[in-house]
Amino acid sequence: MIAFDWQSEILNWCQRQQTIPPTLVDGIVLLFRKSFENTLCPELAWFGIHSTSMSLVVGGVYLTAIQRVASGRGLWMLQNADSPQVAGLSYRPVKSSRDPRHPLLWAYAESLHIIPELVDEDLLWESFRAASKLAPTELRSAAARDAIQKNRGKRRLCEFWPMTGNHPIDSEEITRIFGQLPYSIDVRSPPDHHRRRNFRSGWADATTRGKAYRASTLVRLTWHNLGYRFGKSVGPRPLEHIDAVYDELARQYGAAEPPRRTSIVPSGPESAWEGRKILRQHRLSERNRRLVKQKKKLVLDARGCLACEVCGFDFAQTYGERGCQFAECHHIHPIAQATEERRTHLDDLALVCANCHRMLHRPPWMSLDALRELVRLQRNG
Repeated sequence: MIAFDWQSEILNWCQRQQTIPPTLVDGIVLLFRKSFENTLCPELAWFGIHSTSMSLVVGGVYLTAIQRVASGRGLWMLQNADSPQVAGLSYRPVKSSRDPRHPLLWAYAESLHIIPELVDEDLLWESFRAASKLAPTELRSAAARDAIQKNRGKRRLCEFWPMTGNHPIDSEEITRIFGQLPYSIDVRSPPDHHRRRNFRSGWADATTRGKAYRASTLVRLTWHNLGYRFGKSVGPRPLEHIDAVYDELARQYGAAEPPRRTSIVPSGPESAWEGRKILRQHRLSERNRRLVKQKKKLVLDARGCLACEVCGFDFAQTYGERGCQFAECHHIHPIAQATEERRTHLDDLALVCANCHRMLHRPPWMSLDALRELVRLQRNG
C-alpha cells in the first residue's frame, strides 16, 4: 500500500480555492471518502488533484469530480439509470454510453453547498456503486489509460485506499456466508480443475460481467452458481483470493460426511427370491481390451487423471486408491451397429464415468457433445 495522505491533499486544494467556504471542506473530504468506499473497480480508478479540479476517474470518465472552471463548474457524480431524484441535482446522459437507450448518467450540481446533504443519500450511493461497476464495460471512453493518468499525476485507487477486497476471506467468514445460502439440493460434483474454472466464472458473472441469475437457477447448488453467490456477497476480488475461497469450500466439501443411504421401501414382509442360475445365449460384438488399455495410458500420461470426458468425474479423486486408473471406455461410433468387423482407432474411444456411459447408450443414442451440453445446462440452470 502506497503512503498517500489524500485527506491533506484535499484540504490543501480546498484552501487554495478562494470560492470554497471552510464550512464545506469537511463535506468534500467525506464525499471523496464515500466515493472511494463505493467504487467497485478500484484497480481501474484513478484519483488526481489539479489546479482547477479534483476527480476520481475510470479512463476518461468522471466517477466523482469537482470542477472550478467556468465550463463544467460544479459537482459531478456517475449514476446508473436507476438514480434517485434528489432536489438540487440535474441529470445528464454520459454520451459515451454503449447503449444510448439506457445510458449511464451524471448527477450534476453547480453549487457545492449540496454536498453535505448528498453524503447521507443512501440511494444515491447505491446508484453510484452500480454505475462504477458498469463503467469499465459500458462506457467507450473508459478504456485503461494508465500511462496518461500517471503523467497527469493521478494515483491508482487500489494503491492507496485500504479496500476490504485487498484482504483474503478467512475460513470462518467463508463458512458463515455458505451457511446462509438458501438452496434445495446440492448437486456439486467433486472438486477438480474444471469446477475451479466454473467457480471463477460464476464469480465473474456476479462482479465484472454484471449478470443476474434466476431464482430457479439458484435452487440447485452448483460450483458455478456458488461462485456467483460469493461474488454477489463480497464483490470483486483478486484471482488468488477467489481461488483461496474455492480451496476452502473444496476442503469442506471433502470433509463433509456423505449422505447416509436410507431405504424408501416401507418395512414389512415384501421380498422376492433372487439368485437362481439360468443359461442365456447372447450375440456380442467383440471389443479389444488392449486398445482400451492403450487409451487409458495415453490419457493418463497426458492429463494425469482419467476424468470423465462428459462431466469431469474422477474415480481416483472420489474413491482414492480403489478408483485409480478406473474409467469406462465408450465407442464414439456404436460398435453394436457395425455389420462387419472394422478397425477402431484411439480417437474413436472416449473415457467416461458409469453414469454418463449409461446416458450415452440410453435411447435415443447421444453424442458426447450433446450430453456435455445437457450436463452444462443442468448445472448452470
